[in-house]
Amino acid sequence: MMYGCPIVGTEEAFEGYDIEYDKIGARCNIPKEFIDAIGQLRNSKGRLLNSAKYSRITFLEKYDTNVLKNKMTDFLRNVKYPT
Repeated sequence: MMYGCPIVGTEEAFEGYDIEYDKIGARCNIPKEFIDAIGQLRNSKGRLLNSAKYSRITFLEKYDTNVLKNKMTDFLRNVKYPT
C-alpha cells in the first residue's frame, strides 16, 4: 500500500485492513479469480491507476506511522483509569 501499487490478495491477506477490495485491486481466493483480476488490471489502465492511487491514499490516511501514533496517543489520553 505504501508504494501505491494495486493489491490482489486472498481474504486472509486482507485480514485486519479497513479497505475496499474492489478499489485497491481485488480479493481472490481461487486461482481463476487471481487470473481474472490481474487480467482486468492489466487491460484497464484507468482501473490500474485508480487502484494504485487508492492504495497509496488509504495507506497515508489509515496506516502511516504518524497516523497510527496519533490514534494511539488519543486512545491513551482517553483511557479511564480506576480511582
